[in-house]
Amino acid sequence: MAHESFDVAIVGGGLAGLTLALELSERTRARASNPPRIVVLEQRTHYERDRTWSYWRSSTAQQQHRFAHLERQQWRHWRVRHGQQSVTQNGDALYCSIDADAVYTEALRALTLHRNVSVALGANVSDLVSRPTPRACLADGTCIDAKLMFDARPQPATSPSALVQSFTGWEIEFAEPVLDPTTIDLMDFVPDERGLHFFYVLPYDTHRALIETTWISPRSLRTDHTEQLARYIAQRWPGRCYTTRFVERGCLPLARPDIAPLPGIVPIGARAGTLRAATGYAFLNTMHDCHRLAEQFARGVSMPTAYCAHWLDTWMDQVFLRALNDHWLDGPEWFLQMFAGSSGDSMSAFLTGRSSLMQRIAIAKRLPIGVFFKAAFATAEDRPSHVVSAQ
Repeated sequence: MAHESFDVAIVGGGLAGLTLALELSERTRARASNPPRIVVLEQRTHYERDRTWSYWRSSTAQQQHRFAHLERQQWRHWRVRHGQQSVTQNGDALYCSIDADAVYTEALRALTLHRNVSVALGANVSDLVSRPTPRACLADGTCIDAKLMFDARPQPATSPSALVQSFTGWEIEFAEPVLDPTTIDLMDFVPDERGLHFFYVLPYDTHRALIETTWISPRSLRTDHTEQLARYIAQRWPGRCYTTRFVERGCLPLARPDIAPLPGIVPIGARAGTLRAATGYAFLNTMHDCHRLAEQFARGVSMPTAYCAHWLDTWMDQVFLRALNDHWLDGPEWFLQMFAGSSGDSMSAFLTGRSSLMQRIAIAKRLPIGVFFKAAFATAEDRPSHVVSAQ
């Protein structure tokens, strides 16, 4: 059985893993004559575009990130629709989109300049153990020991009744200029008693758009995403010819990560809870958390602290999802009310976990008090007993 030892091992080479490797190496290489040896263990054997990340980014320094120059498109206007009703917003923040392959290519290129970092592709990690030293056991029998380990593996599977956000997206190209590239559709609702169903439309130009069918529903729900997308496109742009250029699929667990901490192993990315449960946004949280962890490591912290979302955001997400689960058909109207009664800046801050207490209260007041009081009462016992500051 082969053994290798490193100072830091990162299990998972997606957004969180590659970003953290860069952040760690950059901060320690400049301050030490003997920089730490870092390995990224990634199960895939090659990188390709497998998803699209979107987020609101303001012009403030706090909202910048190392891959901003790779953004494919930016928009100042966004809309929610339900039948004949719609609400359009704008604000100081830009809604941005970035293709995963652009990030992977840039991160891997940058890592080649860091001789203390290696990326091991095809590394299928079968188990992690923390004692006496953090160790990653690979399926081929190799063992990777490290003084400190970061774990970016997907969350364990949840129960069939647990809520998830599942989606399939097509990037399509129309033969004619039929799209308005100035405004995105965040949510174009299709009421359904089985879950919250909506379409998401990112128009890159007058010909190309990413169109997703998205469900917030119990994991057990199975629907035909292909048929939904084909029907939606045919109804919204009747008679228009198009070509499918790219397909992406995903299923995001919306429950809080419930993973027992292990000595010497720090969860990162969605495993640590950077994904906002009620909205599915995670990109900026993940980027900023990697920066925070690297700063702690560079200061000599032997066990950096894992990400912890603001308890109020976590609790409000739980209440909202519980209320949705009992009133799927009312969900579209709730979103319209929230958007109609809020500014674009307030709503974008709320959806990404950056809102003030007053903004949270103002948005919550747009929702039916009785329904949400009942949902809040049902989740009261799950509320944390102490306040953790937002990261």
